[in-house]
Amino acid sequence: MNLGWCCGDVKGISLRLTISPGAKRTEVVGVYGQTLKVRVHAPPVDGKANEILLRWLADQLDLPRQVLSIASGETSRCKKIQIKTTASPEWVMRRLLPLPI
Repeated sequence: MNLGWCCGDVKGISLRLTISPGAKRTEVVGVYGQTLKVRVHAPPVDGKANEILLRWLADQLDLPRQVLSIASGETSRCKKIQIKTTASPEWVMRRLLPLPI
């Protein structure tokens, strides 16, 4: 199932994110085209923003950090995150963007 920035597949769920590092706090800004825009409270240095992003996502989804990985975009603002889970894309979307879809 494909819901824009959140897609289910045989491996679990993939998220397409646009990241803004160096923010005052880590938070979802909203949907930006076909991606979810997230501000990250960490500088884009030595992978710090990536690790903060993955930890934050794990906390928001109440999942272990180990089930999340960066599938593409390690050094880019545009990232694809892979989540190994049996949860539905709709559930993930509601956890990350609790606004009416």
